[in-house]
Amino acid sequence: MRPLTPNHPPSKQSEANEGNPSTPITGRGKDLLGNAIIRLTLKHPLFVPLVQLPNVLIFALVIATGLWGVQQGGSNFATFVTWVIWWPLIIFTFIGVGRLWCLACPLGAVGEWSHRGVMWGKRKTNWSLDKKWPRWLRNLWLPTVLLLAVTWVDHQFTITSSPLHTAYFVIFVLTLSVLIGLIFERRSFCRYVCPIGGMIGLYSMLAPVGLRTKDAAVCRDHLGKDCIRGNESGYGCPMFEFPQTLDRNNYCNYCMECLKTCPKNNIAIKPQHFFKDLVETKVRRVDEAVLAVVLVGITTFQTLVMVKPWEGTIEQASKLLGVSNSLAFIILYSLISLVVPLVLYSGAVLTTKFLSRERQAPSRNLFIVFAYVFMPVGLAMHLTHNVSHLVNEGSKVLSVVSDPFGYGWNLLGISKYTPVPLLPGSVLTVTQIALIVLGQAAAAYLGYKLSSQLFREAGKAEKIIIPMLTLAAVFSLANIWVLGLPMAHRD
Repeated sequence: MRPLTPNHPPSKQSEANEGNPSTPITGRGKDLLGNAIIRLTLKHPLFVPLVQLPNVLIFALVIATGLWGVQQGGSNFATFVTWVIWWPLIIFTFIGVGRLWCLACPLGAVGEWSHRGVMWGKRKTNWSLDKKWPRWLRNLWLPTVLLLAVTWVDHQFTITSSPLHTAYFVIFVLTLSVLIGLIFERRSFCRYVCPIGGMIGLYSMLAPVGLRTKDAAVCRDHLGKDCIRGNESGYGCPMFEFPQTLDRNNYCNYCMECLKTCPKNNIAIKPQHFFKDLVETKVRRVDEAVLAVVLVGITTFQTLVMVKPWEGTIEQASKLLGVSNSLAFIILYSLISLVVPLVLYSGAVLTTKFLSRERQAPSRNLFIVFAYVFMPVGLAMHLTHNVSHLVNEGSKVLSVVSDPFGYGWNLLGISKYTPVPLLPGSVLTVTQIALIVLGQAAAAYLGYKLSSQLFREAGKAEKIIIPMLTLAAVFSLANIWVLGLPMAHRD
């Protein structure tokens, strides 16, 4: 065992930015931590575990009902609560409060408890070997591959409609989190492995709230850097973030360790305008750019396979290509989720470069910057896809909770309750279209802001962004068309 508070210096990126630290968080609202009750509550050693424990118990019930309950996806607690209630609801939290779910996530919590050897407080030593995560994997390539793989596995083994496979999936991810926690330092699983961690991080850049430092000069002059190294009051940032240079929400999960360890009381949580992180961040990377585009493709595919006209498509493709159904599925999945979006986007990048008439403009830079334009489009598509399940099937939650294993129990005394859609079909349709329109409008706003940063000539930014907004509109219109098709409910 190694000391619990290793001498973990700021990353090279943080050191490089130290001479030009992040400015204090902007926003007209008051610092939430300025309220003594809120600040003391968030700093209390029991706050985080008390938030996590209920979710741990819920996921324990997911595993139990998945393993031993009746294997009917529509009435088993495991599949219904996980895929009809939990998954659609947490997506709304990304745009509202960033990575707050990661604070409560039971999978990350159990991994962290295994790493530290304690649920709350601080030990002098922990249970982990505290190995450093491989440098070549300190990016979003692995989470992107795992997200693609999980989506493929879902459709091959019907995870979302199989209680047993849902339980196996949760057990697998939980085991992975624990093993990585026992071997590697801090929350390496959450930062570098979690299949949805990269997606959560990107979507969190749209959130109108963020944790930052109050005064960058205070951080710069303080040599201890307790927020990243830790001290007797708490741990160094589990997500490897350096608050002094923090200018976006991607990897902050509001664990409050920096609040506990900062001896200067220089941490703030304040409102900010939507998309601030996307517009003002100094950090943009190619792995994030690829994931931003791929998320649009994955969401398009997920929506397509949930409509009735998709039925029989795999068999037709199999006959046309002369391959097995499994291989036909892989081909279609790869094309829709990965190849087509990236090819179309690359074409839009080249068109943008041509319109700019700046042949020396690096295509790689354009590829990275403008990919963030598609994040609100992907999020809007994600919301419209999942809100239909939530609205049409969500009212059944009382029946499922009353009989979680499907054994015929009536724990809540509502055996005669008849679930009905939460909204009329016409209202749902208008809501979905409104979400897509808002996503397109947000893409236009981001496109103009980012284009203005790259091309400062008068009138040029508006012209340069046309290819990106056209492609975004194509994705949005295609999604509206798919929404007009009859949707298949989960079994």
